[in-house]
Amino acid sequence: MKSSLSTRLFVAGALVAAAVAGCVAQPAQQCQVAQPSSAILGLPQFWVQYKLQTGTGACANLTGEEVGFQTYTDIKDDDNVKIAIRASGLGAMWSGNAQDVPRVDPEDPTGKKINSVFKLTPFPDPDTYVCKNAEDVPPAEQNFQAENYDFELPDGGTEARSLPAELVRYAWQNPEWLSSPSVPGQAFHATLQYTVDVCTATYEATGIWPLTSCVTDLDCSPNPVPDAGVCDDTDNCPSDQLSDPVRRIIGSGLNPDFKVTCDTDNGVCVLAVPFSELVEAGKRQ
Repeated sequence: MKSSLSTRLFVAGALVAAAVAGCVAQPAQQCQVAQPSSAILGLPQFWVQYKLQTGTGACANLTGEEVGFQTYTDIKDDDNVKIAIRASGLGAMWSGNAQDVPRVDPEDPTGKKINSVFKLTPFPDPDTYVCKNAEDVPPAEQNFQAENYDFELPDGGTEARSLPAELVRYAWQNPEWLSSPSVPGQAFHATLQYTVDVCTATYEATGIWPLTSCVTDLDCSPNPVPDAGVCDDTDNCPSDQLSDPVRRIIGSGLNPDFKVTCDTDNGVCVLAVPFSELVEAGKRQ
């Protein structure tokens, strides 16, 4: 049976309309937060730089640390996304990596509260590509008890030592991640209120992934630098030379959209521009 020209045109038009509708109906990209599979298990991979805003005393000396993020999506509800934040400083105290003995909070013996866990917006803001908290962020804290322990000396003997009781709290405010086509969850920003006992300081926190070591600014270049000189004296490397010759071939591995510099105090690459500048760049995509 032969079809008429009008029928064929109708079918062709319907197919085109269906194709266009299919493109329009593509689901929005969910929020992405860069993370290794073991981020919360002890290998956080963001370096978060801290800039002191208010506060004095022992709690006001933070300059940066590794911070891990892990997202969890409800298999029955894609819009129900939660994220956990763990700062390596608190995690190291709890595990014993920061001192000679693990610390214990009697009210939280399994250490559940060393993470801040909260609901995340499932999709980025359509204008800014920013993902943020969708509910209040509980602080990560441990009220560590005092510890007495035997420290093993190099000669095989032991020495009695003690750690005082101590409250440590990380209260994250307004956490946000940039989840744009060019920066898929690799940049983080928040305000941090950090408390040790009665001392509290407030910091601006800005992080990038992956944590990348450096000695000079050139070490942070995301692009290969085949003509760069190589410096072996890592205490005195000039800024126009590399401390790692491998980066002549592969670069730092950081996102090429990042403007970065070397934080020589901590030996890691950090953003050289405000987080807001990344957001503005993402809005123009």
